[in-house]
Amino acid sequence: MLYYQVNNKILYNPYLAYYESYKSNKPITFYCFDAEYSKLNWTQDPVETIDELMTRHAVFLRNKHKKIILPWSGGTDSHTIYNIFVQNNIHIDEIMVFVDDITTINAHAKWMVENHPDPTTEITVVKLPTVDKDNIIYEEHPEYGDDWMFQNKGCFLKVGRAADAEYFNIYCQRKYNDTDYVVVLGLEKSSVYYEAPYWYSKQNDILSSLSFGHENIDCFFLEPMINLKQSHIAKNTLKMIQQTRPDKPNLVADPRVRETNKLEYQLIYNIHGRHPELIPGMSAFQKIYISSSEGYYSLEVTPDLQLRNGEKFLRDIISAENKVGMTYLRSIYNFLSDKKFYNFLNQNAFVTPGGIGKLKPIWSKSYNLGV
Repeated sequence: MLYYQVNNKILYNPYLAYYESYKSNKPITFYCFDAEYSKLNWTQDPVETIDELMTRHAVFLRNKHKKIILPWSGGTDSHTIYNIFVQNNIHIDEIMVFVDDITTINAHAKWMVENHPDPTTEITVVKLPTVDKDNIIYEEHPEYGDDWMFQNKGCFLKVGRAADAEYFNIYCQRKYNDTDYVVVLGLEKSSVYYEAPYWYSKQNDILSSLSFGHENIDCFFLEPMINLKQSHIAKNTLKMIQQTRPDKPNLVADPRVRETNKLEYQLIYNIHGRHPELIPGMSAFQKIYISSSEGYYSLEVTPDLQLRNGEKFLRDIISAENKVGMTYLRSIYNFLSDKKFYNFLNQNAFVTPGGIGKLKPIWSKSYNLGV
């Protein structure tokens, strides 16, 4: 339900999608629940509240899967999902709480340990990846090789400070093995925009691509009725703002895409029906911290496998001669060794030239929400 299609090939890795587009001269299409969404009347706002729709989906997941795992940061998305499960007494088998010694906001982990009401839930406090050889991100894995960047799955670009998604993928695969489990992720908000006389909703692939090709991940807010409802909540709020702010005729509800006249960050979250974050300001802090520390924007690998630019944490991994880090570095160099392809990426994919880790969004179909 979530994938790229290029030249009649289904792909889960955005770089592979760009590579196939480069070779075939065919466009990339982002399929986002197209079959399910096509059955909806997008002009009709569901009568249920968004909390009622989220509760229904949470019950569905609980009835379908033996184990439910929730990665939780205390931000607006994960805390909304957490509240829905807890307020409706829907059992969560494991809550994974990520902390980082560099950040100053780790109070959410203490809050979860002290306040979660279900004693049968396993709460795992996970320190974000370190250079420590005992960290599972930096152990050798048979699937990691010099062709790492060519692997057809999401979460492939995950060495460095942004490796938490890859962490819980490996962690859950090992821990739950053949058990029927689902990792519940809350990442997606609708991009709602106005083109007279209609309002439209669409999705980009920036965050949801983490889940591509992984069968055990549920993108909670992309469930069809939830996405339809959050789109109408955003539309109705934007309509009211439009009436009072004629100086902003092209309002866009999307917290990640830098559009002209984009709304304030907190308002973006509120108009998608999210619950308040656990600690005020946490969501914005997390996004700013990750954005500033990823360091992929100007990452460059030289022919002698030296890392230019890039985040300090990744440079530390390389300096420690960690085998996984070095394999990752070789895979990037091999992937970009075709200079014509590299130029193609600079022209069509990278937000800034040479910025390997920050790709332009690829958009799904747009759906007409009515006037």
